[in-house]
Amino acid sequence: MQAEKKISDYKYIKNYFDAIDSGEIKVCKEQLQLKDYLLNRVLNRDDIYLDEKMVEDSITAPEEYFPFSLFLWQQFAQVFIYGLRWKKDKTLVFDTYFVYVGRGSGKNGWISWNSFFLLSKKHGIPNYDIDIYATGEEQAKTSFKDVYNVLESNPKLKSAYRYNLTEVKNKATQSVLRFNTSNARTKDSK
Repeated sequence: MQAEKKISDYKYIKNYFDAIDSGEIKVCKEQLQLKDYLLNRVLNRDDIYLDEKMVEDSITAPEEYFPFSLFLWQQFAQVFIYGLRWKKDKTLVFDTYFVYVGRGSGKNGWISWNSFFLLSKKHGIPNYDIDIYATGEEQAKTSFKDVYNVLESNPKLKSAYRYNLTEVKNKATQSVLRFNTSNARTKDSK
């Protein structure tokens, strides 16, 4: 009988932890604490499982259309955003994320990538509306425009979406992507 595969051996977790251990990527003490916490208090539990298909879809479905790939830290985060679930009810183990990274780390591209995936049939949730917020309009538009440009540059996607410069809608899921500012002076009641 084959032993059950450990969640910590899943490639996106293992790749990230191996890069930390080898020194390939430099991390702060909080990331080391996170690694320890996940290995010793979360990933070894019997009441959770990993929905590998959802994680793989979240990484591979957008990859066909985007002009870049995800960094190791982004692939690692996808595991927790889409795949790590409670066995009892299939809900996500973690439902809140705080990502604190500097300029050039891929924040906007990652938001664009995930927004595109969340709109899709592969995500599987109809009417999943996404609002991207930022302090100023130009910043709020950045990830929205990335998704818009992916649609514009891929003719086979054009029939699956209805989109303009303020809204992207997947026709099959009816999911909508919009951008907003968090400036109270520019909002009615959002």
